[in-house]
Amino acid sequence: MVSRLQLFGRVPNRRSRRGGFTLMELMVSLGVMAALITMITMVFSAATKTSSEAQNLAAAHRQFRMAARNLREDLKSTGPGSADDYFLAIAGREVKAYDTAEQRTARQAAGQDPTTRRADVLAMLTARNFTSFINSDIEGGRQLVVYGHADIGEIDVATGDFDNNSILRVEGSTTPNESDLLASRWHLARRIVGFPAEPVPSGTEGTATVDFTDVANQCFTHEYFLTANADTCDQPFNIIQGQDALPRGVFRYDSADPAYYFNYSDQWYLVNSQGWFVFHEGFWYINDSTTPGPGDESWSRQEDDGAGGTLSPPPISAPSPVVPAFTRIENFSTNWFFHPTDPNRQRSVIDPTPPLGQERRMAQHFLPGCSEFKVEFTYDDPRELATQYNETTGVLSMLTYGWKRTDDDQNYKPSGTDVTDFVPAPMPIRWQEVPDRSIYVWSGVEVTANEMAGDKLQNRTFPYRWPRAVRITLRSYGPLGRLDRPIEQAVIYTFGGQ
Repeated sequence: MVSRLQLFGRVPNRRSRRGGFTLMELMVSLGVMAALITMITMVFSAATKTSSEAQNLAAAHRQFRMAARNLREDLKSTGPGSADDYFLAIAGREVKAYDTAEQRTARQAAGQDPTTRRADVLAMLTARNFTSFINSDIEGGRQLVVYGHADIGEIDVATGDFDNNSILRVEGSTTPNESDLLASRWHLARRIVGFPAEPVPSGTEGTATVDFTDVANQCFTHEYFLTANADTCDQPFNIIQGQDALPRGVFRYDSADPAYYFNYSDQWYLVNSQGWFVFHEGFWYINDSTTPGPGDESWSRQEDDGAGGTLSPPPISAPSPVVPAFTRIENFSTNWFFHPTDPNRQRSVIDPTPPLGQERRMAQHFLPGCSEFKVEFTYDDPRELATQYNETTGVLSMLTYGWKRTDDDQNYKPSGTDVTDFVPAPMPIRWQEVPDRSIYVWSGVEVTANEMAGDKLQNRTFPYRWPRAVRITLRSYGPLGRLDRPIEQAVIYTFGGQ
């Protein structure tokens, strides 16, 4: 018998399935799609993160280049010699700080102290032309430039001033020598004080009057300079320099071992914890008096090859002018750029996000995210050890290290007692840090050794001279501390045109 379905040509196939997908198939498909979407999202996220890191890294390198360029230009505009009264100063500071919030959590959980970071301060007088950031009508050709980490505060919109009680300090306001800020959020500032070519009327916007007779208030470490309420002195530099002239010399401000080496009336003096010294006809003479008086004949010569003696007549016939010069040396750092004990007279104060109308004051905001600023110096120059001068050609050239050879005997060696022709191998440059809480100042001295060093090889480390070079190490987490790891760059500048 033929069924009705077969009659009309529709024969059922028991193996056929209905159209569509089973639940299991849908679940598998959704799982595959979810995996693909996750993979795409991860790739996109990684690409976005890589792009963001690359942008932050590029921004950090741009800021490094700008910082290095300004540092070199400032260092180029100051320098050794007594003609222009330039000076270079370094304040050494070590501050404990956590780099990041993550590092703080980890180190505190492990019972570890914060990392010690260098937060040095570099100051110099330069010949760079300047225009006041606050009042663009004021221009000049001399400026005091101070590089150093800045304290962070907020400018009150109503008064335009900082609240000293709310300032977060690099040195720390609550825990001694521990920063209030994460090191990745430190900001390097470049503070300037310009000197106009001509006196500016008192009260002119952007200027302040400096009178060094009032040491506590009228100086370049007053808050109106630190907070950039003013960035220009109302008097030219020659007038200010006359009020608080810094003698030529090298000064070490160190509570444990201070030393002030200076020239007054073409006479070199050295004052340290042992007493007063004077250099006279090739010898140092000492007087242990605090203030040697006129006619004082108690100057004794330091032992040299068994020879001693006294100096008569004394080299200081009227030392009274020397004492005020010595006083100016003692007050110099606190008056001009950094007070080692008063937190209100140490560092620039900035507002990273200043209110409307106050942006010009924050022009000193220089390198954000700078977690370390270390300044080193050296007196060394291998060329002082390994050079020879040809009188015929007038050429100064390098010597071959070892025994010096002659034209007629390439294997020439002097006898065992003749060592005059031995050329010592060059030594590596030795970079020196300024000890923590110490300050070194160089003013109007030459980069080459002077008469007191003679022609000895020790010239390369003679301490009373302008540094041969400085090395500045910058360490940065980039803008807003966005880099996961800091990058580091060193700027080396050599004085003396070599």
